[in-house]
Amino acid sequence: MPQNDEYRTLAANCLRMAKDTGEAGQKAMLLNMANAWLRLAHKAEKNSHSDLVYGTPDQPTPAAVQ
Repeated sequence: MPQNDEYRTLAANCLRMAKDTGEAGQKAMLLNMANAWLRLAHKAEKNSHSDLVYGTPDQPTPAAVQ
């Protein structure tokens, strides 16, 4: 299964669990998680069509900062 499809499946699972819960805090957390999975799916889709990889830059080492 392509990575973006896997992320969308995980998002759908979060949405299903959010629908089934009555607790507001848990529902909000699950909806946020679903949104994060969908953002990752979108990035994975973009990455599959280009040679560029979208990600966070490496953190400088303490020696490089001085």
